[in-house]
Amino acid sequence: MVCITRRAEGSEDSGYGSQSATNGFTTIEHWVASKDKFRVASSGLPIPKKSRVGQVNDELREVYETSIAHEIPNILATHGITFRTYGLYRLEPLDETYEARDVLRILTSNTNPAAWRTAANYVHNYVKQRALSHTLASLQVEISNAHMMYDDVSYAIPDDPTLIESLTQVKGRIVNEVSASMQNVWTSIAFHMRSCRHTNERQKPTVIVFCRPKSTYDFASAEARLSQILIELEMQVHLEFLPGRVVLAPSELPMTLPMATAAESLPQNPVNGSSIGIRGRDAEAGTLGGWLILSLPRENRKVKCALTCYHAIRSGDASVSAHTDKHGVHWNDQRGHLDIEYPAALDSKEAMAHLEELCKNEPHDQELKQQHCMLPRLISGPGIGKVLLASGYHRKDNQCLDWALIESPSTFSLNKPPRSPLRNSPGFMLPGNGLRYNPHPDANIRSFGYPVPNNWVAKEGRTTTTSGIINRMSAIVHWDNSGNPSEETEVISSTADFAADGDSGAFVVNVDGELVGLLFAVEKNVAGFDSGFMTPFSLIQDHVKEMTNGGYLSFD
Repeated sequence: MVCITRRAEGSEDSGYGSQSATNGFTTIEHWVASKDKFRVASSGLPIPKKSRVGQVNDELREVYETSIAHEIPNILATHGITFRTYGLYRLEPLDETYEARDVLRILTSNTNPAAWRTAANYVHNYVKQRALSHTLASLQVEISNAHMMYDDVSYAIPDDPTLIESLTQVKGRIVNEVSASMQNVWTSIAFHMRSCRHTNERQKPTVIVFCRPKSTYDFASAEARLSQILIELEMQVHLEFLPGRVVLAPSELPMTLPMATAAESLPQNPVNGSSIGIRGRDAEAGTLGGWLILSLPRENRKVKCALTCYHAIRSGDASVSAHTDKHGVHWNDQRGHLDIEYPAALDSKEAMAHLEELCKNEPHDQELKQQHCMLPRLISGPGIGKVLLASGYHRKDNQCLDWALIESPSTFSLNKPPRSPLRNSPGFMLPGNGLRYNPHPDANIRSFGYPVPNNWVAKEGRTTTTSGIINRMSAIVHWDNSGNPSEETEVISSTADFAADGDSGAFVVNVDGELVGLLFAVEKNVAGFDSGFMTPFSLIQDHVKEMTNGGYLSFD
């Protein structure tokens, strides 16, 4: 059979090629751009699509509005290009690896991109002749056809025994080849179904090799080597190299994302998904997943605890973390017993500043005044408790263990399942059947479950509340300086990022309201939606038993 790869510039069948694809070493961004001829840029490579909109320089904005905007249609017409819309934007990539740029973005429905680059360069020069040079350092002109440019999204591998058997057959060889030849380049290998988000094309089984942003390699040779493995299969399998990286998911300065809970709605006591952090550390935040009871039969005691990720409460003292990374945190050893606060200092500062502004604007609002008085008490209070027990960085069944228990009887509460973040929403839309997941307000998480492939799950984190599908095939993750790659349970969404910075520690819950896992990492996909990695709760339970000589976690 054949291995399908996206064609470079000049392809007749699917069109990819903003930059000429060349043999030899090139960056991963250049490699991807070389295979998308329906998106071109005048200066360098097109900026990542996953960017937030910022503020354009005032001088450039004024020149654009007075001297340039009205001429764009005429310039495009002389190059035989019709447009749907155009505008000037300050685009700031969500991945801090890339720099922000001022982009004059032109959207077209044309299907012949032959003149696009010439037109983009002409517009760029036209702007340069009319604007001050210091406003043009980051200017880029982009022309694209949104319905034809490369914009695939991922779906979970279906319950297709033939497909699963085929991918499993080559999985080991793919991993060995990538590990041996792309050691400092690759970050993970995923097995997804892919299709364009703008069309109804069929989903294609695809092997994706994610590579470090801005990494350099001979991707043409790598593509040829992996194609020789995939070509042996009795079905068509596609192959992609894309920029991406796996990160543990606390929210950290300087590129922090805000917590989802508004300052005026912040509860006095933490809830499932609340922001937490180490007392005295104001540059990062994680998620309080929920509450469990740690039973210790040999000591004849039960401890009310909050569960989160180890890396979210990891000591900043190198001598301490060197020990706890390897041995974990234990109540018999004081190393790593840090005080944890709610909300994290990173978020409480932002919330306090926001409340002060609101109180100035609404001086007679009593609820705002109450919030403004309550938050300082949380900030100066004792916190929610100390770290009692934690995994450190370990593996079980070649999956990462990354969990921590905080002794917190004062905050102990029943666990609530995730609810849709949209106001007045009837709940999460479930795939396939048009039904919705909308738990009763009094519903609680009362049991544990297992992550079943292709099952729907949801999580409520400090930053986002989302849902996704558990992929049938594990992702292979290449951690920095950690030896052999691990195999992680992956959750995919085809409509949004499943996880974001700050969501580390979120409970992952299935449609039956069972706790099935703990979110601990994110696949930062520069070219698509971010998937999440979770530790199955059964592995956490087994590790707790090992560390405590027979202890276990329960809801009551």
